[in-house]
Amino acid sequence: MQRNIGANENQQRSNDEEAGIVQQGTVESAQNTIASDYDPSSIKSLPSMEEKIGEQDGILWVDYEPHDPREPINFSRRKKWAITLVACFATYLSGSAVAAYPFGYKSMIRDLDCTEFQATLGLSAYTIGLGIVPMFISALSEEFGRWPLFLWSSLGFELCFAMIALAPNIETVIIGRFLQGGLSSTGATMVGGTIADIWPVADRGLPMAIFSFTSIFNLGMGAIMAGWIEMNPKLGWRWIQWVQMTWAGAFVLTILLWFPETRSTIVLERIAKGLRKQTGDKRYKAHVQKPSTRELIWISCKRPIRLLLTEPVVASFSLWLAFCWGVLYCMIDSISSVFQNLHHFTIGETGLVFITMMVSSVLGIFTCLYQEKLYQLSDLRFALPSSWAYAQMKGNIIPSEEQRPD
Repeated sequence: MQRNIGANENQQRSNDEEAGIVQQGTVESAQNTIASDYDPSSIKSLPSMEEKIGEQDGILWVDYEPHDPREPINFSRRKKWAITLVACFATYLSGSAVAAYPFGYKSMIRDLDCTEFQATLGLSAYTIGLGIVPMFISALSEEFGRWPLFLWSSLGFELCFAMIALAPNIETVIIGRFLQGGLSSTGATMVGGTIADIWPVADRGLPMAIFSFTSIFNLGMGAIMAGWIEMNPKLGWRWIQWVQMTWAGAFVLTILLWFPETRSTIVLERIAKGLRKQTGDKRYKAHVQKPSTRELIWISCKRPIRLLLTEPVVASFSLWLAFCWGVLYCMIDSISSVFQNLHHFTIGETGLVFITMMVSSVLGIFTCLYQEKLYQLSDLRFALPSSWAYAQMKGNIIPSEEQRPD
């Protein structure tokens, strides 16, 4: 009798394996990959599976196939670079809005009848929004994905330009700058996560270097543009905002029409949703485990503060970065008056001073390329014995199978 029961169990197990069903406690789940996305024709290739699954009452977990092209990490290299450059353009917009604003002080003080201190508050408000808001919204990308945050934050960022340009008083400018800084934080904080979504660790060096390059290069571009606009008496500080609004509008269109979702868990949830809609079977669910939105926001707010107070490495690097960015913002705010008062530069010529930031960022990106080459050589040296490493680098000699290390 035990032999018959064992035979029946083996037969049932083989049937379950054919249908992609694995018993997990009291819940039956499909651990196999469901090879369909939104194309109904792909569902037609699985009729026998659906018939067998339909007899079960458990949850059908949907996961990626090996090397699944729908998974963001498996995107083509050309598509990855396009996504990287578009995301870095968000960083460009965020930084250029910082450097361009101080060049409109003179016309802003004249038009709004405010003091220089009040005008300077607009720069500080932008920085406060840029620093505080990411603690709350960064967790939302885990729940809703990168694409919605890029879209809605860039749309709000663009509308803030209109709010500032049409402002009747300095108070509206300060509020608009705070909101704009918070919305621009997506371009400053989420680009790194987007790069991590699509690039493996071994290939992530150059994309991250381009991200860093953009965050410095944009300061020079924004200052040069704003300096020459302010120099034209027919334009002034309002047109500094209007010109940047056109750049932000181009980015919104790019995100809306082309930019794909890069968060793999969100893509998997969309695949599962597509299967539920196409098959009518509500048991399809993405094989994803994540906490609730409230927990994500709490972790996002608590963890940085805890690490800052308990980890000396984090605290020391944070103090160093705070000092560097503080010096940078002081320079952005003071260079204009220094070069105009002491060296008698025009406001347009003062903007050209920021070319030095562009030159330094270009030197930095070339340094990164050289560093990547050194990393490749070091990997080769550690992978092979020293004699073969030297021969490989000098003469491109490939060791034989007997001589090659394990």
